[in-house]
Amino acid sequence: MIETLIRMVRALSKREQTILGICVVALIVSGFYSALYLVRANTTVVAADGGSYTEGIVGQVSLVNPILAQDGSPDQDLVTLLFANTITLAESVKHSNDFRTWNVRIKEGATWSDGQPITSDDFVFTVQTIQNPDALSPLYADWSHISISRVSEREVVFQLSQPYAPFENMLEQLRPIPQHIFASIAPANIRLSKYNLEPVGSGPFVFSSSQVQDTGFISSYNLHKNDAYEALGPLPHLSTIALEFFEQEQDMIDAFNKGLLDGICTTNPLLAQRITIRTTQQDIPSLKYYAVFLNQSANPALKYIEVREALDAAIDRNELIQNIFNNKADQMEGPLPPALHISEQSQTASTSPETLLQQGGWVQNQVTGNWEKTIGKNQTISLTGTLSIPDSEPVKTIAQDLINQWQKHGIHISLDSKDPASFTDEIIKTRNYQMLLFGNILLTHPDLLHFWGSSERFYPGLNFSLYSNASVDTLMGTLKRVAVDDPKRSQILETITRYINQDMPALFLVSPHYIYITKPSVQGISTGPISLPAERFNDAAQWYVKTKRVLK
Repeated sequence: MIETLIRMVRALSKREQTILGICVVALIVSGFYSALYLVRANTTVVAADGGSYTEGIVGQVSLVNPILAQDGSPDQDLVTLLFANTITLAESVKHSNDFRTWNVRIKEGATWSDGQPITSDDFVFTVQTIQNPDALSPLYADWSHISISRVSEREVVFQLSQPYAPFENMLEQLRPIPQHIFASIAPANIRLSKYNLEPVGSGPFVFSSSQVQDTGFISSYNLHKNDAYEALGPLPHLSTIALEFFEQEQDMIDAFNKGLLDGICTTNPLLAQRITIRTTQQDIPSLKYYAVFLNQSANPALKYIEVREALDAAIDRNELIQNIFNNKADQMEGPLPPALHISEQSQTASTSPETLLQQGGWVQNQVTGNWEKTIGKNQTISLTGTLSIPDSEPVKTIAQDLINQWQKHGIHISLDSKDPASFTDEIIKTRNYQMLLFGNILLTHPDLLHFWGSSERFYPGLNFSLYSNASVDTLMGTLKRVAVDDPKRSQILETITRYINQDMPALFLVSPHYIYITKPSVQGISTGPISLPAERFNDAAQWYVKTKRVLK
């Protein structure tokens, strides 16, 4: 057959052979592209298992333990990857009608990474250890008044001292530790255990190894897929995850530009400008916000609503967002970040600061330039004040911008900057400030009582404005008895927001975004709003760097 075809081709003229060759090539090429089209038309790209991901972090790990890790620390990043939370571990979560009793049943087959079963005893041990003052757990305040008891090997019951509908927030943050590992260690000595750096966990990934420099600095922390996680949820696509730690941000940037890292997460939008390789950027809204909290008892001028309105009207939030956050932030118009989608948010005044002050009886002193108000026969108060901040970024830059904006309208505010290490003791605990620029972080189902309840006006409460409103207190009490999925919850939050905006105990500024900078090959990262940086790893099991095609 082949010999016959060869003779037929040789019988053709040179021109005919050329034409035939062109036709054959065209047939092959068209066939290839037709086949490629059919494959693409009838298949879709999906995540494939395998591959690794390496992330750079500025900081150091020391306590990779859910009951010891501090919010915002590298420890908490690793805890999120290595330990499953209660909601993930639970087969079911049920509560009483009054939201005081909560039953949690553990999924069958749930095990620790060393193969031991996860039982109700682990939950009881974890909560009781948190409640032991000797353990020095940062979760102590949240759990000190909650009792837990064993119902069966797979079921526990939490008993709350009062109704609390958003208790699921706390269950999402509670990550049990293994009793069989820590029970023999005194609570005061748990911090010294080697298992804080070589943990036995329950999350989608398992500790593999770490690299320690001669100085003692842990430079790398390596994890691999936890096959036992299949009892709790889908197994991770990634085979391994490594976290590389750096003492300086520039060292991390240099490593990323050299291709040694796959990703970094930051709230500094200007950091991206220092990246020289091709990347993908995920813009993730946060439930964090910055505000200026006004202590009216420390500065008599702040007691006047027209002063608070003028201070607010003088702030150009868009300028803050553009100049400081490079448009990677949302404008705050009330006590709830825009990412929560609560519609009643409006605090922006359209009247100029000067007009607001003049209407309130304030007059600008032609000598000092200060706004003044006569409140008695011979008593005059001046609109000046001090803004207290921790000496850190971006708070420092925001504060300077605010002071400049107020200065343009004759409102003179000075800056009081304290070292972050002493800021809590000297400023926060004592409420020793007139105006405080600080950040708050909310959870998915916010409990505003911590920030605006009259019972939280003094340390360790977070009501930095010392705000008190009986109607708001009542509404926040009602909110504790409303299920998180009940539409009434949003309505109550809107009403609370309306009251707070009318009273203006604070000047709400911006809600910054988290920016995830990764190589284009890294996919599957969620862009939903998060509260703390570690929550970026909540869906790490869904991340992937490899793909495959499957039939549609």
